[in-house]
Amino acid sequence: MTTSEVHPFSMNIVVSLFLLCVGHETTSIGITRVLEILSIHQDLQDRLRAEILKARTDTRGSADLPYDIITTLPLLDATIRETMRL
Repeated sequence: MTTSEVHPFSMNIVVSLFLLCVGHETTSIGITRVLEILSIHQDLQDRLRAEILKARTDTRGSADLPYDIITTLPLLDATIRETMRL
């Protein structure tokens, strides 16, 4: 069977599964790296925790922070960007 004989829907499934696997691996490595950096730098971890707790207070203690609030946290953004840069 050649690629031209494969049903387009089947090809979409294969591509979707591939992207899911690739994205999963990249995400897990990124999260692991951020956690490693935070475990090494306790002062950064404390400041980041304080920033997140303040944001939760600003949203009346909601456990889920809305995306628009998360994007306004400068230390969180800097931590993630710097980790990805390394």
